[in-house]
Amino acid sequence: MPITFKDRRGVLIARPLDDEIGADQADEMKQKLLDQVAGKRWVAVDMSGVRFMDSSGLGVLVAALKATRGEGEMRLFGVQAPVMELFRLTRLDKVFAMDPNENICVSTLESDMRGRKSA
Repeated sequence: MPITFKDRRGVLIARPLDDEIGADQADEMKQKLLDQVAGKRWVAVDMSGVRFMDSSGLGVLVAALKATRGEGEMRLFGVQAPVMELFRLTRLDKVFAMDPNENICVSTLESDMRGRKSA
């Protein structure tokens, strides 16, 4: 599964390039995402292009979330309605922090970064 990464003001932004995250793509995406998340504290995942995701895709995101826990934070942004329904059905909408767009997501993570540095 193609996925791009960029750094924006200290936040790693991951962007899946396929519109589906299913069993066929999950293992490859998980490996790529975990390789990039390793050592990163602040991660945002752009879900705006993802129109379908199954439980395998959820597993990828849960693994990445666990990789950042205690060290930083991971947030999602741009989650589309069909994918949001999966989050709601599985109650993972209570686990994942989500924002409507990249700017809000990065700003929130930057604020959290500053808060952790001063604590």
